[in-house]
Amino acid sequence: MEIPLVLLGHYFLRPSALSRKVVEAVAANWPLLPPRLAFVFGGGDHGGGPTSQLLKRLEEELRYSGLKVQNGSPAELFYGLDRSQLPVVEGMLKVGGLGVATQSRVKWLIRECEHLLLTLESLASVLSLSGLEAVAGRATELRERWKTLLKCQFHDALWGSTSYEPYLEVLGWLEELRADLRAELDEALARLASRVDTEAEGIPIVVFNPLPVGRPGTVVLAEVPRELPRGMLVAVDGGGNAIPVARTRAGLAFAARDVPAARYKVYWLKQGEPRAGARAEVSAGRIRLVADSVSAVLDAHTSRLLSLSAQGGPEIRFPDGDFRLEIWRDVRGAWDPGLTERIWTEGQENVEIRIVSRGPAMAAVSTRMPLPGGGWVEREIRVWAGLPWVECVIRGNWTLPRAQLLAVFDTGDTSLLPYTE
Repeated sequence: MEIPLVLLGHYFLRPSALSRKVVEAVAANWPLLPPRLAFVFGGGDHGGGPTSQLLKRLEEELRYSGLKVQNGSPAELFYGLDRSQLPVVEGMLKVGGLGVATQSRVKWLIRECEHLLLTLESLASVLSLSGLEAVAGRATELRERWKTLLKCQFHDALWGSTSYEPYLEVLGWLEELRADLRAELDEALARLASRVDTEAEGIPIVVFNPLPVGRPGTVVLAEVPRELPRGMLVAVDGGGNAIPVARTRAGLAFAARDVPAARYKVYWLKQGEPRAGARAEVSAGRIRLVADSVSAVLDAHTSRLLSLSAQGGPEIRFPDGDFRLEIWRDVRGAWDPGLTERIWTEGQENVEIRIVSRGPAMAAVSTRMPLPGGGWVEREIRVWAGLPWVECVIRGNWTLPRAQLLAVFDTGDTSLLPYTE
C-alpha cells in the first residue's frame, strides 16, 4: 500500500515517532484501510519542514515495515479523493498537536481592543489638555490596560491555533477588557460633552482631532439626525463660516478646517446655501474638478487623471497617465506564494463614467470597470471645498480565485513602476 505523507513544518513528530504512528494506523485499520493516509512531520518550530537528513532517517525507519511510502502534499492528498471520501470534522480541528484551527473571534477581539485603546488614549489627551483630567493617573490606567491586552497576544492566540481551554480563557479576558474599554470611553465622552458649548442654532457636531498638529479633514456622519432640515445644508463653525455639506453613500459629509491639535471644534448643521464651493466642468473631452484649493483634470473617455494644480502653484501633468489598477493572481503552490500572473489591467474594457457630484461641497467622478469572470472595480476621484488635496476612493467586488487588486503608478519610465496593495 502507498501512504502519501503530507510534508508540513512541525516539531512534535520525529522520524522514529512518525514511523511508529504509520505502522500503528495501518495495523489498527487492517484490512479496512482508508483510501489514503496522511501524516505530518518535519523539523523546526512550526515552519521547518522535512530536511534531507530527516527524509533519509524516515526511509530507514519504514524500510522494514512492509509499507511503501510516498511523499506528497495536502493538495495531492485531497485532489486524489472523491467527495464521499473527504473527512468531515465537527468542532475544533486540531489533530496530532498540529495547530490548524483558526479562532476568528479571538483575532477580531484583539484588533477591536487595540483600536479602542488607541481611541481612549487620544480622548485622554484631549481631556488632559482641556484641563478636565489629570495626566498621571490616566497614563497609569492606560498602561495597565495595554498589559492586559498584551497578555492575550501570545503566539498561539495571535495565530488562532490554541486548544479549546486556553481559547475560552483568552476569549473571556478579551470580552471583559472590551466591555471595560467601552464603558471608559462612554464615561470620558460624557465628561467632555458636559463641557462643550453647543448652544447655537442648528444641530451641533463636535469634531475631535487626536493628533499633535492642527489639520483639516473630512467629517462623515453615518447616522443622519432625524431632525435634520430638508434642502441644501451647511456646517457653520464658531466663526460663522458656512461650509457646504454633501450627501454621500457613507452619509452626510463636509470638510472641517483648522481643527486644533489634540482639541475639538464645534459645527452646527443647518439649512443654507454656501457662497462658494467645488464644481465639475465638462468641455473638449475633459472633465475638470475644481475646488478653492486644488483642481484636477480627467480624460472624459477613460477617466484617467491628466493633471493636478494647486491654487497659485504650478500644474503637474501626467502625460503617460497617473496610475492604473491591475489584478494579479497567485499561481504558485500554497507554500510558495507569489503574485505571478496578471489577469486584468485597466483599459481593456468599456468603462462606465459618471459625474456623481457637481458640488458645492464635493465634485467627483466615478468610473466602474467590469472584470473577467464577473465582478467590478470602481474608482472615484474627488475634490472638496476647503481641502488642499485630491481624494481617490477604490471599491470592488469579484470572485476571482487567489486574486489581489494592485495599483501601479506610471512614472513614464518603464524601469520604474511602483506597485502598491
